[in-house]
Amino acid sequence: MIVGSVACGAALAQGGGPTDPQIAATVVTANPVDIDAAKLAQSKTHNTQVKGFADLMVTDHTGVNKSATALVTKLRVTPESNPTSQSLQKSWRRQSSTPQELIRRSFR
Repeated sequence: MIVGSVACGAALAQGGGPTDPQIAATVVTANPVDIDAAKLAQSKTHNTQVKGFADLMVTDHTGVNKSATALVTKLRVTPESNPTSQSLQKSWRRQSSTPQELIRRSFR
C-alpha cells in the first residue's frame, strides 16, 4: 500500500493529478510488484514474522488486484501507462535483474 501511496503522490506532483486510467495502471503495476517481493521474502526468510508478513502481503495484494481488475472492467476503464507505472516497472525490473544482491541486502 505504501508503494501505491507514493506512486499516486508522484503522479500528483507532475501536475493536475492522475486520471482514472493512470491510477488503474499504477494499481495493476504496483500490486504484482509487491506480490513478487513478498514471494521472494517467503522463499528466502527463516524469520517467522517476516514470513507471516510476506504471506499477508501476498494475500492482501492479490485481493486488491482482483478487486481493482473487477472495478476497471465494470467501469470500462482501460489502464493507461504513465510515468508512475513505468517507474514502478523499471525499478522492479532493475531490482529483480540482480536478485542475489537484493537477497543479500534484504535477508541478512
